[in-house]
Amino acid sequence: MTALSPHVDLTGKISLVTGATGGMGQVITTRLARLGSTVMIVVRNPDSGEQLRRRVAAEVGADRVEVLTADLASQDDLHGLADRFTARHTALHLLINNVGAHYRERLLNADGVEMHIRSSTQASSTTSHTRS
Repeated sequence: MTALSPHVDLTGKISLVTGATGGMGQVITTRLARLGSTVMIVVRNPDSGEQLRRRVAAEVGADRVEVLTADLASQDDLHGLADRFTARHTALHLLINNVGAHYRERLLNADGVEMHIRSSTQASSTTSHTRS
């Protein structure tokens, strides 16, 4: 994997990062914002998302992060996420599927799918193909 050159200019480009409040997600979000992208972060916890948005704005010197709240283990939330995204933007230039989860016990989501499968695999696939 090649690191993005500091000379890459993502000004005017829209990025979407899932799993943004985790360690790698925070680094990715900050880097994309620093390169000029408007970064849509998908979070389950709006307070954590807002905290990250403020921190990145302070570090980068510009408010380039927008918070979208969704539980990617829920099919309804995925469709709502797509609706909210397309209401704000007409294009998506970069998608980072960074979401992942592991559960010690077998848990099913509201759709009857095992949680670790839904959030780690199917959510990324659905996000990639929803209204592309």
